[in-house]
Amino acid sequence: MFVPEPFLGQGLMLAAAAGSYLTTGRERREANEFSWRPMIEIAVLFLAIFATMMPALDWLARPSLREHLSPALVYWSSGTMSAFLDSAPAYLAFFSVAKNSAPGGFDAGTVAALSVATVMFGAATYLGNAPNLMVKAMADEQKIPAPSFLGYLFKWAVPVMLPLLLMLWLVFFR
Repeated sequence: MFVPEPFLGQGLMLAAAAGSYLTTGRERREANEFSWRPMIEIAVLFLAIFATMMPALDWLARPSLREHLSPALVYWSSGTMSAFLDSAPAYLAFFSVAKNSAPGGFDAGTVAALSVATVMFGAATYLGNAPNLMVKAMADEQKIPAPSFLGYLFKWAVPVMLPLLLMLWLVFFR
């Protein structure tokens, strides 16, 4: 039976989490102030992310767009989607266009632009990368100060990430 690799990885991660939970004593979880709230928050948010991907998928399905996808367009559009809707679904959405575009799909430069953009732009917000969001949720749960969504975006992502992303584009995908 074929199991897509992302689902296999998620299954293994869930099995590891269940094993950890079942083998860790209640006293240890209480001492660490363990809570399901951050994980539930992430799960609900990711369900919402997949629901909001429908307009983006409709946009990507336009035949006129598929004919004009360049590495630069893929870099900026998949990257922006990745920053606000998570890296994995953004990558899968754009990669699905390759299967429906010209024979052979994207060229190597476009696939490279897609891969780099979805990974790198994902670090620009809490939403773009699940570990970012999990750390933020856990910090909030423990009352540890962390920047707000917009605080992180404008204090760290724009001044630090945007110049790096622009340099990547200029050097490799322009």
